[in-house]
Amino acid sequence: MRKQLIIFVFVTIAMISCEKKESYLDTISETMKATPNAENLLLINAEQTLQLQSEILTQAEILLEGMNVEEADITSLKRLKLSNTIDSTLLIVKLDSLISVFNELRPKAVKRIFDEYSIPSGMTEDDQYLIVGGDVMIDKSNPDNALMLSNIIRVYKGMEPIGNIDDFGELTMLRSKRGFTTSDDKRWDNGVIPYQFAKNITEEEKTFIRNCYNDWTIRTDRKIKFQEVSDSWWNNFRYDIGLFVFVKIKKETLGVVSGVNAAGAANTCGKSTGAWIKYDPNWIMNYRTVVHEMGHIIGLKHEHQRPDRDKFLRVNMTGSQFDKIEEKYSKFLWWTTKTRSVTYTSNYDFMSIMHYINTPISNRFSAIDGSYISTGGRTISDTDADFVKSLY
Repeated sequence: MRKQLIIFVFVTIAMISCEKKESYLDTISETMKATPNAENLLLINAEQTLQLQSEILTQAEILLEGMNVEEADITSLKRLKLSNTIDSTLLIVKLDSLISVFNELRPKAVKRIFDEYSIPSGMTEDDQYLIVGGDVMIDKSNPDNALMLSNIIRVYKGMEPIGNIDDFGELTMLRSKRGFTTSDDKRWDNGVIPYQFAKNITEEEKTFIRNCYNDWTIRTDRKIKFQEVSDSWWNNFRYDIGLFVFVKIKKETLGVVSGVNAAGAANTCGKSTGAWIKYDPNWIMNYRTVVHEMGHIIGLKHEHQRPDRDKFLRVNMTGSQFDKIEEKYSKFLWWTTKTRSVTYTSNYDFMSIMHYINTPISNRFSAIDGSYISTGGRTISDTDADFVKSLY
């Protein structure tokens, strides 16, 4: 009887999946590439994703209850306790099938959100990501980013952003029936950043990375802390569905990103579901690269791309990694503790870990008078640390 119930549940899921796929794909097939209504489509897709999360959660709870799993509250961080009679392998297979349903039915990223020939400075775009500053890749299909991206587009088009900027912290645009929300506050809860290593990262590399991240903890007087998450099927299920927010630390060859050979990349600035950092194998044991990319996850952008940078130095390079990001866009990309406007330190930090390095050979930057200037610290600067402490 129990086996028949399980089969019935998953046949039902499959049927619902097909119906939903037909219903909403018909409505978005013509708008996937449409720039004119991209700001609205981002919000619509986010709402659909949040609703799908709720439905998948319901199906998972039905499954767990049907298999007599104790503590089957999937939204909690409690570890599942399997009775002796339950085959955990079967449970993993069933939950994996729910992940497949979620990935199949969730709205795909809007391919173009800006006109191809007039993208705001400091940004590039591909089908999946809006790329900011070269190594921060904002996923356009992630509901956590919908409000931010929608408002950037609205301002780009000369429209008013949604909500009062000064009260953005109180604004909740998208909420599912089960309590999932898209949040504009990108601070990690209590400054704790959970992370998980990919399987191909060696023990030596893990130890090196842990030590690098610990420098953020020490330098910020424990305002930023890290918590390692085990690579288990239960944690990965919750991550894939968007129920457990942590950072996946990956090692893979990155190649050319925004015109340069990439050492590392992150897909968020601040807290976000589905967050990851990718380190190129040649750079995964490089202190500056490891700490720099985690700086983005904490919530920092490049120092040399802040809106007022031209008051302090000359930039001799072109391209999205060096263009300043105008304040009208950066007030959405940079999050703050209170005002929801762009926030940066009053003094320009030439030696920030978030500033690109300058050498006489690279000649990326010059002083205002044209002379050579040294930039890009090899470690977390006092200003970096103090600024993060002020945010958290």
